[in-house]
Amino acid sequence: LFDELEPDAPAVINMSDPRGAQLAARTSGRAVGYCWEGDAEAPYRITSFESSPQGSRLTLATPVGTVRMPTPLFGRANAENLAAATATALELGVSVNRVVEVVGKFAGEPGRLQPVDEGQAFSVLVDFAHTPGALEAALEAARSIVDHGRVIVVFGCGGDRHRGKRPMMGKIAATRADIAIATSDNPRGESPEAIVNAIVEGIDAADMAHVRVELDRARAIRQAIRDADPGDCVLIAGKGHETIQIFADHTVPFDDVRVAAQSLRQVASRS
Repeated sequence: LFDELEPDAPAVINMSDPRGAQLAARTSGRAVGYCWEGDAEAPYRITSFESSPQGSRLTLATPVGTVRMPTPLFGRANAENLAAATATALELGVSVNRVVEVVGKFAGEPGRLQPVDEGQAFSVLVDFAHTPGALEAALEAARSIVDHGRVIVVFGCGGDRHRGKRPMMGKIAATRADIAIATSDNPRGESPEAIVNAIVEGIDAADMAHVRVELDRARAIRQAIRDADPGDCVLIAGKGHETIQIFADHTVPFDDVRVAAQSLRQVASRS
């Protein structure tokens, strides 16, 4: 991607990433860096990213001045994505006003920190996070929009995939969330119980007090939503945009967003 650019083509690189400097040195294009303020020297610098359940505000120092952009997105990863996209657009000649306009309207991709809003007094997010790093980033994003509330996470691990990540994800969920509910993802050819047992192996005994196991994913989501208080954030991780759940001998329709919305309506009808 970076080795085959024309000499005048912008190679927009995250200089906050440890490998950013290596990519900048290797590219055949014109290296253009972006970073968080204080991390490195770059023409595009994120000086602040303030988040709330209603959205965020990105402040980005650029060669054409400071740009302030409201956005429906939140989370550190999205701040970096917005900086990368803004730097690319400006380097290609797009006007600042056009960039700000588009950023303000872009609500993100389905299943990537996707809000589910049925008028409830707490946040619900659906995210595709199914690796340790992605789960950690999603939990960080969820934490960024709660003030004094809690983060409740529903998560699992896929069957027939990367068994070594299961205890790692259990540890991350147990230490980064206030309540963690381990459940089924796509078990495929494996036993859901065996997968969750592997997840729990990574959780210290002291953290098990706020960890629950519910193998039925729909029940786990309903449980998380039922237990949420005003100001909390419920993160449903692992399947994101997927609309099926895969078992050893059958596949069933399953959409985290739809199940969450139904659960929210059920809770509201009982209150």
